[in-house]
Amino acid sequence: TSVVSCRVSMISAVNNQGRLCFHAYSGGLTILKLLRFAKAVIHDSPSKKVVLIVDNLRIHHAKIVRAWAARHRDEIKIFYLPAYSPELNPDELVNSDLKIAIGQREPAQDRDELQTQMQEYMVANQRNPEKMQRLFHKESVKYASHMEN
Repeated sequence: TSVVSCRVSMISAVNNQGRLCFHAYSGGLTILKLLRFAKAVIHDSPSKKVVLIVDNLRIHHAKIVRAWAARHRDEIKIFYLPAYSPELNPDELVNSDLKIAIGQREPAQDRDELQTQMQEYMVANQRNPEKMQRLFHKESVKYASHMEN
């Protein structure tokens, strides 16, 4: 039996209350995909301003993204992490947890199966806010446990 190498991309965000949002997609991350996701995160948090912690992916710094964030400054603040500091990103802990969990399963036979496995695991995490909150106990991301969101 041969294992098919496949890849599914995902954008996600977790807050210090344990709320997890995610979206799986094909291809690379685009400005449109990022802004759609940011709008969905805002929509899911209508009573509070969102603090979106992002790494230094070039697309996060795009003029269009910065202009959009400025127009929506009452709803969202984008917090840029220093370069080369994934350990400061709470969402990297979500990604790491997902990769470990998927790696312990029977390998997916194709992209659709991998996406299904990923979706199932992330939905289970959405239903477990206590687990997501515990991510913020890690020393490197404790700063984010005090951010308004």
